[in-house]
Amino acid sequence: MDLKNSIIGRLNYAKNLGLDADLREQIRKIPKIEFHVHLGGSIRRSTAADLAEKNNIALPAPKKHFKNALTPLEFFHGEELWEFFHNCYKWHWSCIKTCDDLKRIVGEFLEDSYNQGIAHSEFTVAGSYLTQTFPFDEWTDAVAAGIDGAAKKFPVKAAAILDIARRLGPDNAVKIVEQLIDRKLKCVCAIGMGGDEVKYPSSLFKEAFSLARQNNIPSTVHVAEFNPGETVIEAINELKPRRLGHALNAPKSDVAYSALKNSNLHVESCPLCNYVAALGGVNEISEHPVGKFYKDSIPISINTDDPQIFGYDLIDNYACLMKKAAFSLRDFEIINTQAKKAAFIQ
Repeated sequence: MDLKNSIIGRLNYAKNLGLDADLREQIRKIPKIEFHVHLGGSIRRSTAADLAEKNNIALPAPKKHFKNALTPLEFFHGEELWEFFHNCYKWHWSCIKTCDDLKRIVGEFLEDSYNQGIAHSEFTVAGSYLTQTFPFDEWTDAVAAGIDGAAKKFPVKAAAILDIARRLGPDNAVKIVEQLIDRKLKCVCAIGMGGDEVKYPSSLFKEAFSLARQNNIPSTVHVAEFNPGETVIEAINELKPRRLGHALNAPKSDVAYSALKNSNLHVESCPLCNYVAALGGVNEISEHPVGKFYKDSIPISINTDDPQIFGYDLIDNYACLMKKAAFSLRDFEIINTQAKKAAFIQ
């Protein structure tokens, strides 16, 4: 079975585990915190189609087929996961041509969050991409307007994490942090960073993260998602973040896992994303290390990562963990209560 069909098969399996309406309602009622979710991977399928038409962007499939598909990943191509995933991701961002478009997707994302029982959302925006596309003040104003508009309708506490792309290098990272320092934006609660930790090691970005800390801007960093577990150690030592994204491969290295446990840093875990994408050797939901993290008292939250691209929601994540990884509703209440301590917005 090729990678794309494997993803679709795993997604179908996970979606079927989350069909129980009574269980979904019980999960929905838990006030949930989400820390690790990318705005670009959370654009409603119908909205992506509307914006593509409005902005003269070719749809990757006939509109009806595109809107009704299990996942838009099936319409994109690449030699490996990250190639066709990022082709899909880039297409979604290419549909955003105006700040009104950006305001719309922020507002809809927070409405979708509210409908899942999410009370607190710290969502990631592609800061490097947006800064290259729009004037900094314009796109941050649009994000703020989307948050403020949603707050009038839905009781979701929210702010954005401004993502820095490793591949754009340390000078770009410093520039973005300096722009945040100059503006002191309420709508941005932290910086984050993702990308290849081997090709672009954390040590390159020490200055940017140090500058952020000096100005009370907290940070989170993607680590050991598709890179070796040892990258956790460098991220902790060089960047000194307050949270870590994924840390999926950390348990494969005794020294990395020891460093993770001793750091007491919060891990933003994304179980279904990792399972559906077959990352970290996770071939069964029960094999995901989120259960090990929880049993070993590593602070965690449960997150979706890119829900509209992969085709599931946060309730699906919780339901799958209950049915296949021995989590209970009470466990989730404990996890969300503990997650409050790691929040960037209080």
